[in-house]
Amino acid sequence: MLGLGLEIYKNNGGSGLENSFTSVWKTDNAGVSASNQITIPVVTTGAIYDCVVDWGDGNSSIITTFDDPNWTHTYATAGIYEVKITGVFNALRFGDGGDKLKILDVSNWGIFVSNGFATFYGCSNMTVTATDTPQITNWNQTFRNCSSITTFAGIGNLVLQNGGFNFIFAGCTNFNEPSFENIDTSIVTNLAGALANATAFDQKLGNLKIGNATNMNNFLASAQLSTANTNLTYVGWAAQAPNLPSGISIHMGNSTYNSTEGGVDGVAAKAILTGSPYNLTIIDGGIV
Repeated sequence: MLGLGLEIYKNNGGSGLENSFTSVWKTDNAGVSASNQITIPVVTTGAIYDCVVDWGDGNSSIITTFDDPNWTHTYATAGIYEVKITGVFNALRFGDGGDKLKILDVSNWGIFVSNGFATFYGCSNMTVTATDTPQITNWNQTFRNCSSITTFAGIGNLVLQNGGFNFIFAGCTNFNEPSFENIDTSIVTNLAGALANATAFDQKLGNLKIGNATNMNNFLASAQLSTANTNLTYVGWAAQAPNLPSGISIHMGNSTYNSTEGGVDGVAAKAILTGSPYNLTIIDGGIV
């Protein structure tokens, strides 16, 4: 009897191109598997698997359980391979371990679903060239220390389903995606460290909804926006009044602000944020 994964694989013409979770791996980078192997780090609880994995070498596996040994694949020769997964694949978690240095790129999210945290944490060689939007419900630490990620097409279209967004791009030292501020974070409560140590990031964040935030500690710690983008961020947040949090601390790293750059008055806007009734504590690099 054919599994659901194989049925979907066949319905896509055998390739699964339109709806596959497609990633690229380099087998001989350091990892837990041998130099001619990769291991896809599935999770042991709370996930469903009924999928076909096309390993990119002419071989494929039908996998329906988390403990199937076929999650580790052996290639005839070490090298770079494109892996396509179709069917039901929910989910994976590197968690700063496993073969985190072997995955090089995600070129299509497709059927990928994740409800766990730290999904790609530590995958420092990984880029994201996919243009579709991933179905990730828990974003806590999802791309932490993924230092090769620069941009992330489709991220502004995310539909978040819970309040966790902490350390999502922390340590992503090359990340500088303009559409980050367009993510609908209106239900998010935890933004702690979201862009901490994201040292290349310099975009305005005024559209980012912070009204339900209860934790923005280390939000931009060890990072810095330009003065113009800091001004635009403060003005955008002040415009969200009265839907603003109260009494919390927001860490803006070394970002500076003034009353002119970006064509807006960051001084007046910050005064609204830090004054009554919101009384926010904003840590930044001061006025220039």
